[in-house]
Amino acid sequence: MKHSILDGTQSLYFQSGKERSPDFALSFSERAARPYVIRLTGGCALMTSADAIGMKNLTDALRGKVDGRLRHPRFAGFAIFGGTRMRSIHDPKVIVPGITEIFPAMAKDSPGLVMLGMIPNFQSVTRSKKRGLRDKLILSVDEKKGVITTVHEELRSVLFLQPTPDREDVWDDEYKECFRLVKSLHERDWKSLLVVYNGGTVTKREIELWQAWAQREPGQWNILIIKDSGRVATEYCELLETNEEFRTANPCFHVAENDPASINAKLDELGAMVEPVMEEPLNKPNNVVKLRLVG
Repeated sequence: MKHSILDGTQSLYFQSGKERSPDFALSFSERAARPYVIRLTGGCALMTSADAIGMKNLTDALRGKVDGRLRHPRFAGFAIFGGTRMRSIHDPKVIVPGITEIFPAMAKDSPGLVMLGMIPNFQSVTRSKKRGLRDKLILSVDEKKGVITTVHEELRSVLFLQPTPDREDVWDDEYKECFRLVKSLHERDWKSLLVVYNGGTVTKREIELWQAWAQREPGQWNILIIKDSGRVATEYCELLETNEEFRTANPCFHVAENDPASINAKLDELGAMVEPVMEEPLNKPNNVVKLRLVG
């Protein structure tokens, strides 16, 4: 098999302010991927080591691994999430748990998966000669949290978002751009799902945005909350359990127990999953989205 010199490379794309490419989101549907998009949102640097267990549950559920066996339906389609990876400042070889690790961890078991990473508030990228960081693109170093944030090297396509003036938090740019992409894909008859694990105030604003649009376009903006994943996710689960009026008025909300079987079943119920035999590609998968450069 002939290999290109660009095999295994990572493509970085940039978007400034509110500038938009009219066919940016539509280029996703040109890729031979199933027309279903999952937006994964929630906690990152504020997660605890205990959260890593729950995130493994979500990872296993997405790749169809239940009871230790890869035999259940798995996700196939398009995944949008943060394009960063967190490393320990004390030992850069140690990966700090975060939701940005979930899809890359299950990619090898889901050849029907296509990933795009989003990085907001892009200012600069630095390099280091320190062992464990020499081939990494460093975005920030947080001495207080003990975290080095880098571009996730396992993603082949990453979109950098320059800051916009209308956000309350730097991470707002990420969820707002993801919302715009999902909305554009809806116009091409794609299905979508917002999966929430943990999360804080920014995640809450994203949930509220999807919730508002679910009122306008019923059935289009489903939200899956992972129970017992902490913070905002837990708040919404408790609200759905105790407030019948809220639950009835917002059928877009769905809840899964924090275990692979429950999450897998709920993802399947919401149309995100396929049987493994349905997603095997004709050629070797590369999980790459071909994007156009945005000014």
